[in-house]
Amino acid sequence: MDLPSFRNRFNFNRRMNSCLHPKMQKDHKEYGSEVFELEILEEVEKKEEESAMGFRDGLKRLETAWAEKFDREKAY
Repeated sequence: MDLPSFRNRFNFNRRMNSCLHPKMQKDHKEYGSEVFELEILEEVEKKEEESAMGFRDGLKRLETAWAEKFDREKAY
């Protein structure tokens, strides 16, 4: 839910040549961290009247919708 924090964590892991996600380990060892990029597919902001739980639920639905557009075998 905190995009700037995730971006910082991704960049830190990349600089330290460490793997961010266990499913990426094999590819990370083979290709190195410099080949991985963080691409933001869509940004949404929580509305004032929206509950935190409602916002998280909306994010999960959005994640599912985006995941359906990609090959699940290649997804991390």
